[in-house]
Amino acid sequence: MANYATIQSIRDILDTNTLLQLTDDQGVGMVQEPVIQQALDTAGAEIDAILHLRFTLPLPSGHVGSGLLHNLQVSLALYNLYARRGYEVSDTLQRRYNNAQMTLDHIRDGKLSLGVDDPRGPRPVGDARVYHTQPPRQWGRRS
Repeated sequence: MANYATIQSIRDILDTNTLLQLTDDQGVGMVQEPVIQQALDTAGAEIDAILHLRFTLPLPSGHVGSGLLHNLQVSLALYNLYARRGYEVSDTLQRRYNNAQMTLDHIRDGKLSLGVDDPRGPRPVGDARVYHTQPPRQWGRRS
C-alpha cells in the first residue's frame, strides 16, 4: 500500500491538543503516532483499492495526481481519526470526507485523470446507442 501523506501532514492540520484527544487512548499525555499512522494506512488502503481498478500500482513517483492523492488520504485519515473515537465530525470535515469519496468515485469511473497512463483505457460512461422499434415516420401533407 502506498502512502500519499505522512504523519506530519496530519500534524500540519490538527493542533497538538486535538491530536491528544484523538490518539491518546491510555491518557499518557503524548500524541500516539501509531494511531495516526493507522488512520493513514486505512485511508491509503481505501485509495489503493479504487486505484487498482484502473492503474498498475504503485503509481510512478512524482505523477501529476500525487498532490490530489495526498489531499484525499489526509481527508480520509482525518475522518478516520474522529470516527475511531466516536466523535461527531464537523460539517467541514464531513464535507471534506464526502468530497474525497466523490473524487475517488470519479477516478474509478474514469471521469477524473491522475495524469498517469491508464493501461486499461478509459471506462465507458454509458451506453449511448439508440434503437428504433418502428420505421421512421414519413412526413407529408396529412401528417
